[in-house]
Amino acid sequence: MGAPLNWRPSFGTPGNGYTFDNARWGWEVIAPLMDRGSPLRSTHIRDPYGVPTLFGSESFLDEVAAELKLDPIQFRLQYLKGDREHELFAAATKQYGWE
Repeated sequence: MGAPLNWRPSFGTPGNGYTFDNARWGWEVIAPLMDRGSPLRSTHIRDPYGVPTLFGSESFLDEVAAELKLDPIQFRLQYLKGDREHELFAAATKQYGWE
């Protein structure tokens, strides 16, 4: 629509712990009530990363794992390097009986 994009990298944001070789994570902040903005918020006000964005990216990872015929948990773990993420997945798989 002719408005300049205000892209900036999102390094260190929640949900950005994956270490893919060829990835670029980012977002654009569109102020409400601009010509191309919406007066309706698309995410929760207190959620800086956005539930819809995180849900979409994690759902896509499920699709990639399915296409590669890999377990989605193991697929994620190979690209998550932080101990905290690994501990989280270990606790979740135990709690929900993931096999």
